[in-house]
Amino acid sequence: MEALSQEELEKMFDEVGPFREGLAAVRQGEEWSHIYPNGVPAYEPRFDRASSFHEGLAKVLKDGKQYHIRHDGSAAYDQRFGWVDHFREGLTKVQDGRQWYHIRHDGTRVD
Repeated sequence: MEALSQEELEKMFDEVGPFREGLAAVRQGEEWSHIYPNGVPAYEPRFDRASSFHEGLAKVLKDGKQYHIRHDGSAAYDQRFGWVDHFREGLTKVQDGRQWYHIRHDGTRVD
């Protein structure tokens, strides 16, 4: 199936983000997920918010906590944070309670 136009995608979804790394974040009703350019979902919608992919991971919000997922929607690591940023050069900044620090793609803390 070939890529759909932005107009066609906007008819299917309530909100459509830009394509990055082959996927776009979309909102259908109250749930967010990611889709391929042909409109096919990469996984079942289940997030309260989802962002674009950076370095193979996208940040998502679920039940008031943020973390990163892979292209198939699986969690990149077990931890959940109050806030996470996009990955840049293999690291991202996170907020865990009152602490701020950096983690790697697998969630390990950088001290």
